[in-house]
Amino acid sequence: MTVPRIRVLKALRRRAWVLVVAVALCAAAAVVLSGARSSSYTSSSLLLVNSGADAKGPGDASEAINLASTYATLIPQDPGVTSYVGRRLGMSSSDVEDAISASHLTGTGLITLTFKDDDGDKAVQGAALTVRAVTGNAPTSASIGPDSMKVVRAPSHDQGFSKKQTISPSASLALAIVFGLFLGIIILIAWERADPRIDEPGDVELAAHLPASRLKDLSGSARAALVQRLAGQAEPDPADRAAPLALLPSGPQQGAELLDAGDSLWNATAGARGGLADTTPTPTIVLGGDGPQELETLQAAETGGARIVVAQEGMKVSRLVAAIHHYERLGLTPQWVLMVKKAGRAQRRAAAAEHVSWLPRDTRTADSGSEPTAEQAHPEDVASR
Repeated sequence: MTVPRIRVLKALRRRAWVLVVAVALCAAAAVVLSGARSSSYTSSSLLLVNSGADAKGPGDASEAINLASTYATLIPQDPGVTSYVGRRLGMSSSDVEDAISASHLTGTGLITLTFKDDDGDKAVQGAALTVRAVTGNAPTSASIGPDSMKVVRAPSHDQGFSKKQTISPSASLALAIVFGLFLGIIILIAWERADPRIDEPGDVELAAHLPASRLKDLSGSARAALVQRLAGQAEPDPADRAAPLALLPSGPQQGAELLDAGDSLWNATAGARGGLADTTPTPTIVLGGDGPQELETLQAAETGGARIVVAQEGMKVSRLVAAIHHYERLGLTPQWVLMVKKAGRAQRRAAAAEHVSWLPRDTRTADSGSEPTAEQAHPEDVASR
């Protein structure tokens, strides 16, 4: 089965709710996540590794630089430092290790220590505890020498303190709406591909390989010409009457659509005075039942010399193709597909009250214009008598 191309406007009318749901879900998720997300604070300090400079000389600067690089790598991972800070902040050593970072300013003995937390006061407190753990004459780490570092800048709210900027709730909501639209369009296109519908006669011709027309696009004369053309392709009636034209359903519960199509075609043909209806007998139009599997449908298909499958606009391609294959397997190959609008509830109620085995006016002719007799309108009653 060949899949018809997607028609955007009709796909949107059919599945616009997909976009609405996708946008609503993404917007709701953005609101929830925006409310749950907390800001991140960072407090930093600046330390200097002593080079041994005194009144006698500047000391060994190169050793201080190398030692600073070693300390910057060691401090965040040192168990003595992380356990000391963790006990006082009520944090695990692994969480402290994640919160602490140290960087060495290349070519100098300077080390920047930072502590990050969702609470600003806790970030400053953590940074201060880290400085206390690595400086002074009794560092908590056995790998750090006493008085090997001194504080250049202590952590505080005034210096070396920053708050990580996050996306504002309004910006998050706007991004969520755009993402929801994008996601909804992807889902809609995928759904249309997986579940293609009949929107244009070309869709029928592509999927079912049968000629098709849309009833509302045909003028009265075009409808009459279609009926006469299809009736002329069928075997003539022995009584010199036009061969019956059968309208067959493409899915269940299509009695209202069949009745509407039958009325439109018969009225157009009977009203074609001075044209086709005057030169050839007016074909009888018979209707199938409410679905392809109904006995009435098979009777109509066998009676009709020419067969038209009535398809609702927007119906599933797979359903139409299955109905056509069903008729073909029974040796009742359709010659045409007629697209009609889906009937409303009022039309269905009216059709349920009016519909009989055959179109109520199926035995009229354009010449007589007379109402059918009871035997003509209800042949099943005649059979029973």
